[in-house]
Amino acid sequence: MLGSMWLRAGVPEDTQRLLAIQRAASVVGYREIFPAEQYPFPEQQVLAECWALLTDPECQVLVGVGDDGTAVGFVAREGDQISRLYVDPAHWGRGYGSRLLAAAVDGARADGYRIARLWVLEANRVARGLYERRGWRIDGRTGTASAPPYPVEVGYHLDLVDLGLVEVDGGDSDGADPDGGDSDGGDSDGVTAGDGVPTPLGRSSGDLSGGAETAPTRTDPSRG
Repeated sequence: MLGSMWLRAGVPEDTQRLLAIQRAASVVGYREIFPAEQYPFPEQQVLAECWALLTDPECQVLVGVGDDGTAVGFVAREGDQISRLYVDPAHWGRGYGSRLLAAAVDGARADGYRIARLWVLEANRVARGLYERRGWRIDGRTGTASAPPYPVEVGYHLDLVDLGLVEVDGGDSDGADPDGGDSDGGDSDGVTAGDGVPTPLGRSSGDLSGGAETAPTRTDPSRG
């Protein structure tokens, strides 16, 4: 069921709420990849990263706000790269992750980019399915997340010129959560993922789709 959500630009005052959203989505969405008892959520690191995203003039952060005025999810874009996509697990299954992802794509296209890119955990099947239903394709880049147990990440890209051909249907899994509902980065984003939840420490936007942290080790064929 689609829920009611409106978008606004993120501001530094959102830092704590974005941290809470990413924490909740990551703990639930990545429980099998980053078991909390072995790999605690990196609270202080993610707090600093959320602040950095919200104060960087080169980064677009969009916050999804519910009917009660509370932020329910967010997406971050740096140039052509969607670096984070998370939705509070309490709001999964409502299509919020898909809408946040679409807004970030629209922003990239409006800024003149012909291609949008993101990273997602290879094991994040829900987020990957969401992206692929919306026209995203694997682009040959591979890497590893920066945090133990260093899971594999794969790169995706979306041709913004041919967006008219993209299927936007197919069950709103919103992101990348193994919860089977809105993976939204829960709805991450995951990217980010995707929605999906991005990894607690890595640049997988697609992982609940959305998360990004320190730069992961990657192999990018486009760089030789």
